[in-house]
Amino acid sequence: MLRFVFALSLSAAFLTQPALAATDEADRARIQLLEDQVVVLKEEVRRLRLMTSEMQTRLNQVNIILHDLQKPQVVEVKEEPDECTTRIADLTQKKDMLMSMGLKESHPDIVNISNVLEKLSSECTTKSR
Repeated sequence: MLRFVFALSLSAAFLTQPALAATDEADRARIQLLEDQVVVLKEEVRRLRLMTSEMQTRLNQVNIILHDLQKPQVVEVKEEPDECTTRIADLTQKKDMLMSMGLKESHPDIVNISNVLEKLSSECTTKSR
């Protein structure tokens, strides 16, 4: 009887061996798949970091440009009538550009340009008479 139990347990061990091998193989395949996904994700993170760095550089450049544009400007009034109309057109274009960037009528640069435009327009009108 002891021999029978021993034989039965040995046969059970051999029968479960292929099932364990199949499970191990499936686990290895899953592990390999996960490792491959980790490699892909690491590469994506590197790519996103590089893209973020490039975007930060561009943002810094835009901030420098905006900072330069927001400095108050000293505007000279030209005395010649031909230059007068050219100057009005240039100032109007600059005002429009600043407003398209989101500056409001109350912004100091816009107020300054508007005041100069009014003064320049009246001087041009006076000189042309």
